[in-house]
Order: sequence, then C-alpha cells, then structure tokens
Amino acid sequence: MNKREQYLKLLREEVPPVKLGNKNKTGKCGMCGVNANKLYPQKVGRVDFMICQRCKSIMD
Repeated sequence: MNKREQYLKLLREEVPPVKLGNKNKTGKCGMCGVNANKLYPQKVGRVDFMICQRCKSIMD
C-alpha cells in the first residue's frame, strides 16, 4: 500500500458523530469556561449549552 492509497482509505472512512454542548447544572460555563454555582440552559442553533449568569445576560 502506498501513501496515496492510505490517504484515500482515511478519507473514505466513516467519521463518528461528535457530541456538542453540555447539560451539567453546576461546574464550567459552556461558553466562557468559568466555574459557576448555577448554570442556565441556552440553545444556540441545535446545540444546548449550560451558561453562567454573565453569559446569559450577554445573550439576552
């Protein structure tokens, strides 16, 4: 197998789906990464994020 065939094999392989967003109630904000005691749900497109109060005020 030469390098070209190896690259073509990699390009044809199925890519596993990636999970986006977070659903945790406390911990890190999904947008800014700051640790927060309370997080609020926010939907951006089809992705659900849990964001802190500061990011929530910016989004509203």
